[in-house]
Amino acid sequence: MVLYFSLASLFLLYVGRKNGALSQFKTVDYVYTGIAAAFMIVWNFFVGPFMDKLVPSGASAFLGFGALGEFMILLILAGVVRKVGIGMLGWFIYNILADIYHYGFGGQPMYIIYQVFAFGILIDLWIAITHGKPFGFGSEKTQKARNKDNGITKVSLRTRVMPVIAGIVIGIPWAIDGPLFFGGFFAPLLYGGIVDWQAIVFGMFASIPSFVLFGIIGSFLAVRVSKVLG
Repeated sequence: MVLYFSLASLFLLYVGRKNGALSQFKTVDYVYTGIAAAFMIVWNFFVGPFMDKLVPSGASAFLGFGALGEFMILLILAGVVRKVGIGMLGWFIYNILADIYHYGFGGQPMYIIYQVFAFGILIDLWIAITHGKPFGFGSEKTQKARNKDNGITKVSLRTRVMPVIAGIVIGIPWAIDGPLFFGGFFAPLLYGGIVDWQAIVFGMFASIPSFVLFGIIGSFLAVRVSKVLG
């Protein structure tokens, strides 16, 4: 885990220094981040718990709507901003708001470190790897190809395939990181107890399908929202 955090952080520092990192952010990017964090609060404390009541209790290991909703909202934010650092920044602001609203600041800064580096960093790594086009499009407006034969505007194949790839590539490690990092390290560190590796492995494999599915849905929503916002 330490090796993963170290290597991922070094890579992001390299990319951030090369591209300017947060210096590339505009005021509107911070506004979008704050709005997304507020939506995550509403989802996590109101919408998610309500939806969890609609499914059988045994399905909670496979469908955690609170976490899945947060995942989708951050994917949409990443599609709108498309700059390295947005994933970690989004998680950081959400943590602060969640602590103010409900949790309190007990256990900090460990929870911020955990969520920023376990989840937020995955989005930033994907943005860095795709050179600012996490879902197949960048800031340019040439995202449609014109069919010269019949005059019908076609959506670029890239914007159809990349959201699926992004949902899989981000969704799988996202599902693994939660049980592995929290159950295997942070929870014992903060609360004590013995690590239950059987529960951790089950939690990882049980949540992968839902995170991949919601990751793909969230990626396509990110494409749509980004086009609406321009």
